[in-house]
Amino acid sequence: MLTFRKTNIVFGVVSASLLCLLFFFSFHWIYVFTVVVLIYLSIVIYGSFTISSNFHFQVICSGKKDVEGIALTFDDGPVPGVTDKVLDILKKHDLKAAFFCIGQRIYENPDLAKRIVDEGHIIGNHTYGHSHFFDFFTTKDMLYDIELCSKTIYEYTRKEAVYFRPPYGVTNPNMKKALEKLSLIPIGWSVRSLDTITKDINTIFKRITKDVKEGDIILLHDGDEKIVFVLEMFIEEMRKRNISIKPLNDII
Repeated sequence: MLTFRKTNIVFGVVSASLLCLLFFFSFHWIYVFTVVVLIYLSIVIYGSFTISSNFHFQVICSGKKDVEGIALTFDDGPVPGVTDKVLDILKKHDLKAAFFCIGQRIYENPDLAKRIVDEGHIIGNHTYGHSHFFDFFTTKDMLYDIELCSKTIYEYTRKEAVYFRPPYGVTNPNMKKALEKLSLIPIGWSVRSLDTITKDINTIFKRITKDVKEGDIILLHDGDEKIVFVLEMFIEEMRKRNISIKPLNDII
């Protein structure tokens, strides 16, 4: 498995080798070195933006081998008018899900956060502010933001956060250090809905049902009412296929 550490070691060896060759031979080293740097950057960018690559640290993106059932997860809530409707649907079908909540939205909507926990769902840490610049934070700033979210979760639900989902699914070395210090378990996904950028309900539905299989972790967002309609359709489709929807804990 290609990791950040291994990539750095290989890049260091290649760079040192180029310097040695430069000492003995005359060649356009700047062009060769530029190519090497571009390859290195491409690998790092791909690894950082592909959560299932485990490039910087291990992230759980699907269930255990041969597990039966799939897990529903929701990001970016709680949002009034959406999260409550999602909870209504889950309650109606007697299903449990995992909600990766933004701390600030918990602070603004404590009753919804409490309802998530009271109805038996998992509540996870999705940072306090979900900043667009979160991935550029120092380890210290990441620690503060993530820890503040965990404290907010506990303050309003009396539940300790165990799981963490990175904003936008991006990982980096600073995040690794922060999560290790806070002992949070990173959770990714194997099926991404892209429901934050797609408006059409049928397109979202087709995307999350096309190749769904046992052990999948489905990523949805409870920030827009369209997900309410998608959720009903998805539950019905899974029942037709005899694929059970289970709590995240049960499949990982």
